[in-house]
Amino acid sequence: MSSYGALKSALFINFIYLKQLLIKFFVDGFAGWLLENKAGILRLSMQHETTAPATLKTFVEFIRPTKKDPNGIATVMEVKNRDIASLDIPRMTDFFYFFDAMHEGATRKNVSPLHIIAIDMMDREEAKSLIAPNLTPAQRARMGWDPRLENNDLFALTRNNNLEVVGHKTIVLDTKRQQVYPPVKPQLKEKFNPASFNPALVQGVKPMKPVRFRPPAPGR
Repeated sequence: MSSYGALKSALFINFIYLKQLLIKFFVDGFAGWLLENKAGILRLSMQHETTAPATLKTFVEFIRPTKKDPNGIATVMEVKNRDIASLDIPRMTDFFYFFDAMHEGATRKNVSPLHIIAIDMMDREEAKSLIAPNLTPAQRARMGWDPRLENNDLFALTRNNNLEVVGHKTIVLDTKRQQVYPPVKPQLKEKFNPASFNPALVQGVKPMKPVRFRPPAPGR
């Protein structure tokens, strides 16, 4: 074999050996990296599988009016649901409402109507009479009243003796937490069955002719 052929054969053998070394280096290196970072990779995988999207929580805001702050001091609490019967309402609370949010300070969603705890309801004139009981109706008519009193028709006297406006979306509860406004339609035990209706009850119903009055003839 010529020196050129021997050199060519040696280079080819060395190339194969170098290729095997490179493959072994990368395989062993990658395997070693996997072993070193196995815990981190497993943790990331588990985090990806177990992380669930954040859900909304339900909160209630209790409002307690004071002489210094007629708008009231608010207290927010997280609750399991919107069941009023099981709600722990502070004694000095006059009204409250529910809302959903990611946390207490987040954007509020699904805000409920305002709930007022009242001992009485009255119209505008009754409210004026309650505020100024010693004035006559004529004197009350000449007074300059708060626009909230003049621009609303219905009011609730709360259990803490505060007079509050009842809006068209307001829910008024009595001290036993029963809804009194808007009026709740009574739930009948049994629903009406059209098949049981007796048409005989209306067979004799006929429209009556209007009664006409005839004035007496002259001279009678």
